[in-house]
Amino acid sequence: YTFTFSSIDIDDDAISFFINWGDGTDSDWIGPYQSGEDVTVAHTWVDKDTYELNNHTTESGRIDRVIVYGYYRTSGIGGGGTANEGNETIITHGSIYYDTAHSIVGVGSSYILHSSVWTENPYTSLEWTWDEIDKLQAGISLVGNTFAESRYTQVYVRVVYNG
Repeated sequence: YTFTFSSIDIDDDAISFFINWGDGTDSDWIGPYQSGEDVTVAHTWVDKDTYELNNHTTESGRIDRVIVYGYYRTSGIGGGGTANEGNETIITHGSIYYDTAHSIVGVGSSYILHSSVWTENPYTSLEWTWDEIDKLQAGISLVGNTFAESRYTQVYVRVVYNG
């Protein structure tokens, strides 16, 4: 989205803007601008949903990789009303990690499977541990204009290990 702001100061003083986008982010202070000057600012909202994984039961052994899967589709082709990109997301040690975003513009009404692989914990840069798997959250993120016509479903995680 692109927004244009303008404000007039009665003393013709310069004006700065601070925009709270309502999604936990802000623009920081921008400016100063001349009184009455149009200021154009763009912002993209990210829609994210993650889920806690159930604790493993009796698994043991070295974890080779964690794979997050999800099916996605758009019911329109490009432009407003659909997310532009989607990506699989994990939360480990309280930090959010997004895989490389992939375009979902023009995917159409049939669901397509996409997956992301993490061979090591991105927080520690080491092999995954079972304790980390027990605390892992996984999900998806949609990035773009609006999300009314974009869908992501059947998010699931596969832990590949040598036991």
